[in-house]
Amino acid sequence: MVISAEETARRIAAGEDYVIRFKTPVNETLHLHDIIRGEVKFETNLLDDKVLFKSDGMPTYHLANIVDDHLMETSHVIRGEEWLPSMPLHVLLYRAFGWDAPEFAHLPLIMKPVGNGKLSKRDGDKMGFPVFPLDWTDASSKTTSMGYREKGFFPEAVVNFLALLGWNDGTEKELFSLKELENAFDLSRVHKAGAKFDPEKNKWFNHQYLIHAKDTDLAKVFAPIVAEKGVDSLEMTKLEKNSFFNKRTRSFCFRILGIKRFLFCCANIL
Repeated sequence: MVISAEETARRIAAGEDYVIRFKTPVNETLHLHDIIRGEVKFETNLLDDKVLFKSDGMPTYHLANIVDDHLMETSHVIRGEEWLPSMPLHVLLYRAFGWDAPEFAHLPLIMKPVGNGKLSKRDGDKMGFPVFPLDWTDASSKTTSMGYREKGFFPEAVVNFLALLGWNDGTEKELFSLKELENAFDLSRVHKAGAKFDPEKNKWFNHQYLIHAKDTDLAKVFAPIVAEKGVDSLEMTKLEKNSFFNKRTRSFCFRILGIKRFLFCCANIL
């Protein structure tokens, strides 16, 4: 619905609430570039006039996001593919302000292990795998969702696993150090289609990092866990022996420990 300038002025003078919208150009085809998807076309006649300022005077996300990225001199906007429909509005806002737009890359979604749809915390809760870096408790329901740290995952293993969801370096290689990922990663090799989250593959990565870890390093990881469980202080050599004895049959540090006291007692005879 369009009202005249006179009617608009009258309503504002009368104190009526109002919003400020972006006036989208008409009869224009936008040819926009996405690093992952290549050229993407949008017809402006199919876009609505988005609200930029709400009736309480606060800016909407679309406006605040553009201004913030410009002031921070953001060079690349890398986000999930659900934001792709917002790309034409954001580019038009940059154009309206007379600013250069950053490069855009819309990543594919991480999909549920079973069925369709994107991964959610409920999938982790239901199937018994973490989706948060740390344990997280919902303030309203008081339910706690498990975290990677508390479940015994190595940060490096999780990064390695996540990097290969929808990307590869063109080879069959799976295990990458962080430095190798920095050198090899290229957005142009990210797939367009979503990748299934595989909890068992996630465990496999953790197991690989575990068996390749030095026993002395694992012993340092064990030490605070042992103390937390109330086990008597043990020499580091015992912890190292226990690490070597168990790590090839386990996927997580806390399962190596067990935390069973007899493992440490038996470490004396290894």
